[in-house]
Amino acid sequence: MTPASLEGVLARLAAAVHDYRTDLFDLGEDLDRLERVRRATAPEAVVLYCARILEALAACALRAVSLES
Repeated sequence: MTPASLEGVLARLAAAVHDYRTDLFDLGEDLDRLERVRRATAPEAVVLYCARILEALAACALRAVSLES
């Protein structure tokens, strides 16, 4: 995936994706940070933000079905 194509993917996300937040997590903010570290070619930071996003979304999904993370 090229830098331009990833930016295109992020730009096409629904506004609800960028607006998703909980008390401890703001998806739009993390997506912005993910894009910045990706552009800075910091692969370890990209992995960190991807893992953080995945962990937070998985925990939210588990809570939605009344399971503990």
